[in-house]
Amino acid sequence: MIRAKTIKNTVTVNKQRSVEELSKIVSTLKKDLRSLKKYTTSLEGDLVKVHGPTWTSPLRPQGVVLIPPFFYLRCLNILASSLAS
Repeated sequence: MIRAKTIKNTVTVNKQRSVEELSKIVSTLKKDLRSLKKYTTSLEGDLVKVHGPTWTSPLRPQGVVLIPPFFYLRCLNILASSLAS
């Protein structure tokens, strides 16, 4: 049984970020997303080379269409512009 005296609470304050800080975070996330997509495509290409041209990822079910990267970037741009206004 836990006694009330042993419980330690810590107070944290939420950070208020400026539009510039949030825009910088969004641009960093865009850059990371682009590099990770390139890396994923490269690894999937290597798997196709190893397993043959008919190989498909078990994590990407048949018939599922991936959203193109430009759509993600457009969504992030809309988010950034809404934060700026």
